[in-house]
Amino acid sequence: MLVSLLLALSLGAPRDPAPAGRLPAPTTVELRGGGYYGAGLVWDGPAGLVLTALHVVEDMPAVEAVLADGRTLAARVVDREPALDLALVRLEGSPAALAAAPRAKGPPPAGTLVHLHGCPRQRCGGEVLGAVLSPSWRFAGGDYLRIAAAVEPGASGGPVLDGDGAVVGVVDLALLTPGGVALAVPIVLAERRFGAPVALAAGR
Repeated sequence: MLVSLLLALSLGAPRDPAPAGRLPAPTTVELRGGGYYGAGLVWDGPAGLVLTALHVVEDMPAVEAVLADGRTLAARVVDREPALDLALVRLEGSPAALAAAPRAKGPPPAGTLVHLHGCPRQRCGGEVLGAVLSPSWRFAGGDYLRIAAAVEPGASGGPVLDGDGAVVGVVDLALLTPGGVALAVPIVLAERRFGAPVALAAGR
């Protein structure tokens, strides 16, 4: 992780005032706390589980989640995987009507157009169009999707969707050199680590 911080820009960010009226996309959740903010994607709607980048939430003394319908719920980290820089967050209260996007069965080939969702500058609900440069690219000990896309701080933890709306990755880092390149954790690695939603709901 130290190497990553030296060579890449972590996309979690200190908090600044959010413009009114900008809310996350249905499968994207804004996570904030302790002056930090980032994004997460609905992992298991009925269980209230959200997947995000670990660095988004690891320094938050308390986590809040802002849903697409404007509700703000308390949340807590229930599982983490530092090797992937991923964490699972469980929403407290009644997170009914959360919808999880389908997840791709394998990595997208080079050239695939993708949509990166997140909360840059606490403005959730927008998206950045990108193209997969490499479906498997080694960096700082990790295996990433390398994507030609200009993302901003606050995008970490948001989903990367293919043209069919399936999640192919989780936004994690932006390379400083060259610019305009984002790295995402492949969703297949997240599923391998955290399991299927039914197993998560029953086992945690």
